[in-house]
Amino acid sequence: MSTDTPVRSVTAPDAGYSIVFPGTWSVIPLDADEIMKTVIGRIVKKQVGVADRLARTRRMMIEELLTTAQRARDAGAHTMHLSLEILPGVPFPAALIASDSPWPKESIPAAPAAFAESLAATFPGVSIVGHRFGPMCRTVEAGLGRFGDAETPSLSAEYRLPYPDGGGVLTLTISAPMARDPELYATLFDAMVDSLTWKA
Repeated sequence: MSTDTPVRSVTAPDAGYSIVFPGTWSVIPLDADEIMKTVIGRIVKKQVGVADRLARTRRMMIEELLTTAQRARDAGAHTMHLSLEILPGVPFPAALIASDSPWPKESIPAAPAAFAESLAATFPGVSIVGHRFGPMCRTVEAGLGRFGDAETPSLSAEYRLPYPDGGGVLTLTISAPMARDPELYATLFDAMVDSLTWKA
């Protein structure tokens, strides 16, 4: 699969899970800046257009996405997905960033039955909620994002799911910079995470 080919249902590269995405998303490679910039440039040109009058908008979007991808990589992310459309012709700006983290030594679960207890010990103060494969942490934060000179409602959700073998925790951070209906976006993000299946 080409890294800049839109996809609906994907398996994260070199990861142990797959997620069904609503609409059209692209994979942003995080391992090399030049490839990252090339892929982001192609996506922005396709979404914004190539007219001269849109040059400033394209440049601003490329810089913003490149910065986001680099920060995600530097923070330990291994996968980034960028939303293009929720329906054909209906733009839907959002990003999903995935990273792994080990259990702290004092919180390593002895068995899957101890996942909830280990999550609570590892991430104090975070609510533990159910997923079809077991417990996970979920936080949702609404706020204001900035695009150029304009402020727009934004939403960010973070999900932490233990890998089935207890070897660590998968963190999925999903953000939408123009979330005009936070409840609707939160429900959509929940459905995306609920679609996650672990590879055998």
